[in-house]
Amino acid sequence: MISESQYWKEPLLDLAKQLKSLTAKPEMGDAELAQLERDVFIAFYSVRKLFETPFKTSDKTKKENLNLSWFKNIRTVTWLNNHKLAECYDLCQAHREIRSIPYVCGRIVHSHIFMPAFDDYNRLEGFFFNSDHDKDQRLYKISIHEVIRLFDMVGNDYPTSGSWAIDPESGEETFTSKRE
Repeated sequence: MISESQYWKEPLLDLAKQLKSLTAKPEMGDAELAQLERDVFIAFYSVRKLFETPFKTSDKTKKENLNLSWFKNIRTVTWLNNHKLAECYDLCQAHREIRSIPYVCGRIVHSHIFMPAFDDYNRLEGFFFNSDHDKDQRLYKISIHEVIRLFDMVGNDYPTSGSWAIDPESGEETFTSKRE
């Protein structure tokens, strides 16, 4: 359980700033890429935990969606070929999709593929991902701008009021959080 969200949100804001600077930087070394993947992966896990903990993010933020691209699978994906994206997915035909933040966080936290995506000038432009459940259907891509928007949004979201209720019959708890 997250008791003080500030310590989870400040790293999101720091990472958003770092990602902004990386969009203009060509070429990253292996150690830098590994650190980037680790930091972004942990940040998506942090967003998921903040969403799941009552009163740490507003309902407005929880209702936001993310814009994604996806690419159709053309070959069975295994641990031996999951790094060969062009052989496993039709990267020439991008499709658009809008998904909830929890959906994207879940796919990244349970990813089968999770790797940076680069433009023609070798600058960071986003991340490819999918889970073991959908690896043989599609490969998602989220733009770096959507990632930065998400981390900024969640990192700056401090609800100012909230309510809790429990259904007397089912025992189900509901929480609402607002930011004025």
